[in-house]
Amino acid sequence: MYTRNASDKDIENTVVPTVSVIVPVYNVQSYLPFCIESILKQSFTDIEVLLVDDGSTDESAKLCDAWAERDSRVQVIHKDNGGLSSARNAGLEVARGRYIAFVDADDTIHPQMFEILYEAIKETDTKLAICNFVQTTEPIVQWPELQKRQPTKTVTRDDVFRSITVEYVVAWNKLYHQSLFKDIRYPIGRYHEDEFVAHQILWLTDTVAFVDVPLYGYLQRAGSITARQMNERYIDALDAFRGRIDFCIQKSKLSYAIFSIDSFLGLYEHFLKEMSPKA
Repeated sequence: MYTRNASDKDIENTVVPTVSVIVPVYNVQSYLPFCIESILKQSFTDIEVLLVDDGSTDESAKLCDAWAERDSRVQVIHKDNGGLSSARNAGLEVARGRYIAFVDADDTIHPQMFEILYEAIKETDTKLAICNFVQTTEPIVQWPELQKRQPTKTVTRDDVFRSITVEYVVAWNKLYHQSLFKDIRYPIGRYHEDEFVAHQILWLTDTVAFVDVPLYGYLQRAGSITARQMNERYIDALDAFRGRIDFCIQKSKLSYAIFSIDSFLGLYEHFLKEMSPKA
């Protein structure tokens, strides 16, 4: 169950935006203002921002509503807590843009990110553009201005599936044509939810536009992870890899499957090392 802070009639009467930005929000009151500001300060302004409040118990829900009052491009969806996948899916159900972007609520983005990715899509005539990212321990407020046009590399599906590295897997450093999510949603209640769907999305486009510039600030928050949580995360990651291997075999791409098996074995080895008793 969820509610919106704008009527269906109001939504239908507005101009369809080029980009729908989906932001899952759960108990991030300290980081949310930095995230929203970085989105609303984009040089590419033809956007709608869908803040999906996933049953927050802190002040996050109120902050979302306050931002919706301040900027007409912001809409809020309040829903019962269901996790990250559930929140992203709720945003996908109501997104109206021709393109989709995801931003996690504790992250920040470069003010030219959407402009650069949109230009990359048009330049390469593809359905998906990806940028690099930078890991940070606090929200990025000041980004370097990019004076010249950023070079775009066209990556083929074959090259992608030979090594689906982290920048291809994560959901949030990309601009997707909305058709890529026509039949795809994120799995509810799973860790590594990106791993379960990345290969399905990448399969749907012959080429990917890659901008090798860090335009996304990925915040790594301090916090302990219990052994049980780590166990569940690795199990889900392994399950996602198995799903990718099966997918490649079903598509009669045995070479793709071999690369995925190699990644699967590497993760399994890492899992065993992490879970083994320390001497």
